Amino acid sequence: MLILVSRSTALKTHAGDPHLGVLVTPQKGVRPWTLDLADEHGMMWACDNGCFQSLVEREFMRMLDTVRGRPRCLFVVVPDVYENAEATRRRWDDWHKVVAADSGQPLAFVTQPGCTSGMVPWDRIAALFVGGPNYWQMSVESCRLIREAKGLDKWVHIGRVGTDTRLRWAYDIGADSVDGSQYAMYPYHLRDDLGKLKMIEQQEYLFDTRA
Repeated sequence: MLILVSRSTALKTHAGDPHLGVLVTPQKGVRPWTLDLADEHGMMWACDNGCFQSLVEREFMRMLDTVRGRPRCLFVVVPDVYENAEATRRRWDDWHKVVAADSGQPLAFVTQPGCTSGMVPWDRIAALFVGGPNYWQMSVESCRLIREAKGLDKWVHIGRVGTDTRLRWAYDIGADSVDGSQYAMYPYHLRDDLGKLKMIEQQEYLFDTRA
């Protein structure tokens, strides 16, 4: 499982760690050296849409243009609406063709409270981005979508994983990547959680806990 991080200091400090990837966000702008660093160390990367705060179309479109054609992209998150599954699906309908055309990268759909399998455009996405508040992410309905995504061989990313409990839950349910604001604000969290992921994988190897 990867931890996707946007903070430049953390990326420089831990570049090359097998559990580290890059999260590009429109608010911070896209620094070309960040993706160059990813290229140099073979790190995967993804683009968020910034909609947890608010969608700023000019910044989002600039980000799409900057990342167009870059290698090792996991996904670009199509704009969503926080805590509103129906509005998120409408935004997908409005935006997915633009994002695909302007970025040339694989797409992610965001799940929000109330999302059902029928709302997810499975045939058009490479990744399922589990958004929304904690109660939704860990709900029976959300976990069912995660398992369906894994069954369809889709990448699963879980946003805002901020505690040890949620990091372990994300790993156990089969998430491929996570992010969290604590990694930007408190760099020691990233150091500690990269170490925890190594330890979890060692335990899995010894005891086959994830099978």
